[in-house]
Amino acid sequence: MRHKVVFSILAVWLLLFLASLSAAQAQDTTNTLMFDGRERTYHLHVPASYDADMPMSLIVALHPFASSGKAMQALTGLDDVADERGFITLYPDSAEFYWDDGRVSLGWQAWGEPVDDIDFVDAAINEVAETYNIDNIYLTGMDSGALLAQQMVCQFPGRFDGITMVGAFMWEFHATNCRASETPIDTLIIVNSDDELLINETRTITLPFTNNDVVLYGLVDTVLFWLEYNGCSVDALSRAADSAVLTYGECNDEARTSVYFVEGGGHNWLRTGDYTLNQFGLDTSQIVTSFLLGDENWRDTTVQTVTVDQVYSGMSRSFRYYVPPSYDPAIPTPVVVALHGRPDNGPGFATRLDMNRVAAEHNFIVVYPDGSNDRGWNYTEGTQYAFADNGIDEVAFLETLINDISHDLNIDHNRLYVTGFSNGGFMTQRVACSGADFFAAFAVVGAGLFVDFPAHCANTRPVPIMFIHGTQDVSIPWQGSFAPSGFPVSFPVPETIAFWATHNECTPPFTWEDVPSTGLSPETSVRLGTVEGCAQGTDIQVFAIQEGGHNVPGIVNRISPQIAGQVNLDIHGATEIWNFVSQYTLPS
Repeated sequence: MRHKVVFSILAVWLLLFLASLSAAQAQDTTNTLMFDGRERTYHLHVPASYDADMPMSLIVALHPFASSGKAMQALTGLDDVADERGFITLYPDSAEFYWDDGRVSLGWQAWGEPVDDIDFVDAAINEVAETYNIDNIYLTGMDSGALLAQQMVCQFPGRFDGITMVGAFMWEFHATNCRASETPIDTLIIVNSDDELLINETRTITLPFTNNDVVLYGLVDTVLFWLEYNGCSVDALSRAADSAVLTYGECNDEARTSVYFVEGGGHNWLRTGDYTLNQFGLDTSQIVTSFLLGDENWRDTTVQTVTVDQVYSGMSRSFRYYVPPSYDPAIPTPVVVALHGRPDNGPGFATRLDMNRVAAEHNFIVVYPDGSNDRGWNYTEGTQYAFADNGIDEVAFLETLINDISHDLNIDHNRLYVTGFSNGGFMTQRVACSGADFFAAFAVVGAGLFVDFPAHCANTRPVPIMFIHGTQDVSIPWQGSFAPSGFPVSFPVPETIAFWATHNECTPPFTWEDVPSTGLSPETSVRLGTVEGCAQGTDIQVFAIQEGGHNVPGIVNRISPQIAGQVNLDIHGATEIWNFVSQYTLPS
């Protein structure tokens, strides 16, 4: 009897050991590829079920604007589906904010040296195919990534077996330059009804700073292109009862061509699970993979049971984030939340701030949420002078957003920071008061102190805070801003700084020094002010940009000259922000 017990224990142990070995076979790797004179990166997930003797499908997931491959990996959760369904996932990194799908050749502003993203992604696919036994190759992408996916289908006809697009339609030049193909492709377009970045009508866009005109298709023209590409009949349209999926039939080789409409959703890749925001009962990754892998019942994944008024705060909340290539899920990683000005959005602010490059160098995550208040932030919520209060608690939203992201990324909750520009700078100060127990340090660019904040911030903890402000800022003047009625909206910058010095129980005076000039912007100069000896080590730092305008220093051609004014190039604003906030951790 004793031997049987021992044998049973050994058998159970052996099974557990073999199971652990099987689980360990799942591989996540970051790979570099020298392409076109640049070191490019892509990330790969290979499930434990991979067998070199059995071909496996590859899904290439292209991240949205101002994001990254590792962000797409976390945002979509496709790896979990890959482990369940048995396919490999590939997440390339763009070289700049957006994928260059050919737009730079048409006059779109290049943020750096021109890059060949189409052939880079193709080279990454080829490298994976040389290592692993791959059969079908599928493309999926969100906004800029979806645009690149469409261009890749056009440039490599017959290469891909399916494409899904989230949050994007199509450039006219994609359609014009698309290579003829006798091989149709399964096509799914997912449209969220309240996606502010999608406009249903085809329109002409004048590119900033170059003044070139390009045409962006709306929904109808995008669908018509893919119907023609796949040889479908426009009249062969079907829609099941109570379904939000339009399916076009009579396509060549029985290619599936569908459009799926989501009620609400914002500009997001929707997920289900232990999240709070954007819980519409839909999981975009399940929809995408079910469609691409040819599930007959894939439409079952599109059944929506939650309406917009039932989700958190009664509205969709859009956001995106950047995760650096060096991110290690085993190590808690700091986060900078970057709040855009008004009127703007998270992706737009990503280009004006240029924080992603700093994050890549110093290994932190950047989150770019969208405000709720007419492309701005409801920083006056609950205050005495709540002139634009829409009832949304933005501080609670930001904390909820971080908690949601924590389900997919290993976040260091003691090193959470907030920075904001203009309207986002006012919101940053609101968070510095109302969210001081959640966020560790703050940085304000181009914003003063809202007149009701002194009363609202009373009895809140001292916080490390820095300011960057131009003395010739025409949007938020150094001397303070006033409503047309003459009512003061924000204090002058010196009084703003004085408030925070008092709030932090600092010992005056400030010490000032001149920042050395690079000679690149002789019309401006920088004075650096610091005050130390504040309560709980909460120092204050101020960069006064002499003759500077309404902009983030170090970044040119991101805001119209009429608003931006003179841009100083002696400092790089995002770098200085990180250098300051990264010194601090949340007090116990």
